[in-house]
Amino acid sequence: MSPSKEQMPRYDRAIIMLKQAQAEIDGAAKLADLYTRVCEVVVGLGGYCMAWIGLAENDAAKSVHPVAYTGYESGYLEATNITWSTEETGLGPTGTAIRERRIQINNSTSESPRMAVWRDEALKRGYAASIALPLKEKFGEAFGALMIYSLEEDAFGPEEVHILSQLADKLSAAVVNLRYKAREALGFHQG
Repeated sequence: MSPSKEQMPRYDRAIIMLKQAQAEIDGAAKLADLYTRVCEVVVGLGGYCMAWIGLAENDAAKSVHPVAYTGYESGYLEATNITWSTEETGLGPTGTAIRERRIQINNSTSESPRMAVWRDEALKRGYAASIALPLKEKFGEAFGALMIYSLEEDAFGPEEVHILSQLADKLSAAVVNLRYKAREALGFHQG
């Protein structure tokens, strides 16, 4: 899967981002640090305008709770109601990625019907495209998503999606591992 010459800078940037994200993932001892570091690398090295991580809540509304973000957010997460339900607020990229456990790509915020509920808020901030990558347990159940926003339409081509998918898989494995270690430590201290 070799990128064309025009895509090479973006592809190279994505590879560098993935390598640095792996280093941050390997060095994280706490979930909050892990979430923040990954968002920082995605924006800082990936060249995206905003990244956030949301965890799927099992409440009545099936809320998506933001746990970290980096970049130009300017109140977006407070101004929008994002869920993973089958209601209107769960039918966008984030909710669908969690519910269906598949990557969701929005390469045109201004045109995508799935962005109708959030379009005005997203366009106010210049979010021209986005991708939602599910974060999954070992056996495939999604527990959240990594969302990445770009100022450019059509920002997420096949090569970049492949690299971002690897990042989401690495992040998922690290979250599962840190949660396991936390449960083990709790069990050890209680018993």
